[in-house]
Amino acid sequence: MEKIVINNHLDYYLIRKQHMKRMILRLKEEDIVVSAPNYIPIKQINQFVETSQDKIEQMREKKKIKIQYQDGGIAKILGTTYHIKLINQNRYLCELKDEYLYVYHSNIEKCVKKFLKLQLYDIVMVMIKKYPLTLRQHQFIPELKIKELKSMHGVCYYHKDCIAISLMMIHEPLWVIEYVVVHELVHFIHQNHSKDFYHTVKSLLPNYKDAITYLKQGGY
Repeated sequence: MEKIVINNHLDYYLIRKQHMKRMILRLKEEDIVVSAPNYIPIKQINQFVETSQDKIEQMREKKKIKIQYQDGGIAKILGTTYHIKLINQNRYLCELKDEYLYVYHSNIEKCVKKFLKLQLYDIVMVMIKKYPLTLRQHQFIPELKIKELKSMHGVCYYHKDCIAISLMMIHEPLWVIEYVVVHELVHFIHQNHSKDFYHTVKSLLPNYKDAITYLKQGGY
């Protein structure tokens, strides 16, 4: 990954990839990262970054803090922002009521993460059962794990009959979570991102590209 500086005022990180067909821009923390095919000249990539400033600002807006593990902090859950209110009763328990997320243990982070993992697990299991896949001559329901994935929305472990969904997805709207779930489920049929893979995804979620756009623009 190479750092590029444009006219001493704008910088980004460039990743060259041999088999890419187009440029992709994303944010990693606060850094701009561009993946580009080997054949595209640096001048064209610079122009791409310069003309994407409005898009970059939109991405940064979406990446604003989604959770603060402190009394009085915020927690964005399924696209809605709640205010954390600590009521220390030494119980690992949380409760959503009106605009508040009530936390009943002084270890707010541990308590809230446990609550959010359970919430996301239940939501994703409903989605998995909505899309049963006929594999190995039987209706197939994979094992589900909720993990603190840093750079992925989800992972399919097709050899282990298991999918993992990032805990960070709890911050996003249901329709975005549903796309990630369908994406990972389809990997049990196609272990790649071929045309057949996306054809299957589209047959289940006709508007799946809206979710892809949302995530690329900084969903989390």
